[in-house]
Amino acid sequence: AGKLIKGDLHTAESSLTDIYLGNFIFDARGGSVSVSSKAGVGGQRFLFFDESKGSWSQVLAMYTELSCEELSKLSLLVTEDARDGSITEGLAVRKGTYAAELQIAPTPYPKRWYTMLSNCEDKIHITFEFTYLNPGGFWYQQFSVDER
Repeated sequence: AGKLIKGDLHTAESSLTDIYLGNFIFDARGGSVSVSSKAGVGGQRFLFFDESKGSWSQVLAMYTELSCEELSKLSLLVTEDARDGSITEGLAVRKGTYAAELQIAPTPYPKRWYTMLSNCEDKIHITFEFTYLNPGGFWYQQFSVDER
């Protein structure tokens, strides 16, 4: 159980590189995000933003002026590839099947996270499933803080 976002996205053009997927308010105690995907092209990444200054508010204020690379650099999550040590903004998704579980650290107060899909190298071609969970047992974990 949890808030589920599923998609099967295929853009015909590489100019359509950024897609908003949804948001979820994590409890101050943290939470988790599970993702699984099957990507038809490389270069895709899930980007995460929150309500802090310079994050989602910046995306909203400057989206039409931001390049794909600049948008990616605003992402909260930065990952390192275990195989080659390369650093990437967001959660990089290789071509083929992929799965990850992300733990969200506790914060002083609940935080809304926004999720986007981006590909600065090619078009979007992916089937995915996201599950967002809050702490609190089976019933409460599936709800965003604003839905309780």
